[in-house]
Amino acid sequence: DSVFQMELTDLTSDSLYFVAVYSADQTRRARVTRFRSALGPNDSRILRFGATSCLGGANRPFPTLTRASEEKLDFFLMAGDTVYADSSLTFGSYRGAWEEALNQQGLRDLFASTSVIATWDDHEVTNNWSWEDFLIEDRFAWAREAWSESIPWREGPGGTGIWRRLSWGKVVDVLVMDTRGERYDGDYISIAQMDWLKAWLQESEAQFKVILHGVPITDMDGIYGPISEDDRWDGYQHQRSEILGHIADNDIQGVLWVSGDFHFSALTNVDKAGGIGENQYEVFAGPGGSFVNPIVYIAQENDQYKHIYKTYTYTYFEADPDAGTMRVKFINDNGSVLTDDTLQLVAP
Repeated sequence: DSVFQMELTDLTSDSLYFVAVYSADQTRRARVTRFRSALGPNDSRILRFGATSCLGGANRPFPTLTRASEEKLDFFLMAGDTVYADSSLTFGSYRGAWEEALNQQGLRDLFASTSVIATWDDHEVTNNWSWEDFLIEDRFAWAREAWSESIPWREGPGGTGIWRRLSWGKVVDVLVMDTRGERYDGDYISIAQMDWLKAWLQESEAQFKVILHGVPITDMDGIYGPISEDDRWDGYQHQRSEILGHIADNDIQGVLWVSGDFHFSALTNVDKAGGIGENQYEVFAGPGGSFVNPIVYIAQENDQYKHIYKTYTYTYFEADPDAGTMRVKFINDNGSVLTDDTLQLVAP
């Protein structure tokens, strides 16, 4: 009637598995689920994966996720705000928010079709929360516990435990960040998390380094100006410049940022021409269920903002290690492809 976790070991790499879970008395069976195990350390092939964010109450039961489930993807990324638990004041209510979300048809279909990799953002705790908020230590602990028991994951090396690395052979390293839970002393993320991210970006032998985080690192001043700068990378320029400069200065290729939060989908260059992140790309994935941000009705596509969509979408990715390219498609509720771009992330 809810969720549980168990670890499966001794799996063969890059192999398809099906799982059926039965009640102790054998009278009930959960839905059969499938997943494909990750590539081995030295393996390489084209990988296909998806991403979304922001599963609020405006577009339930999340039909874009049902469309994603039909693709039988290698894995799927959740960029945060999977639940909106803002009014929760007990552990039970946080758990209830997850139970409600996981019972939506789109998430049921998605979780049955592939493996899921998730980070969180503010709404898993409460809207735009900070460590100065009343009762936030308790709410944070309850929210993290509910998140931890609802999402398949292995705890990371430090901090909140949410930041961690998952590898698919020589093709993709997914670097999962926590850009919400470690905002201390004027820093957007902890020093430990920043050092970890920089080290893995430089050490990774994968063609593509996909950075999954909650709030876009793209320069959004042209759309938002100074509004809510303290809630995104723009308001923490010392760390934004540090990580973007690290990538640029060390000529780290194959980087793709994937984020959510703003309730519209987009494909961008992280900075406009001349900026430190001008050659890095970001995908705003989703929203899958939250109301569409009204700002997109006046926002204009330009050389930096390649595509902007004011509808519900998920993003389909196809990583080709031989070509060094990442194919990016935005797909709506009825399965229509809105755009289909191929990004050259690694020099041929």
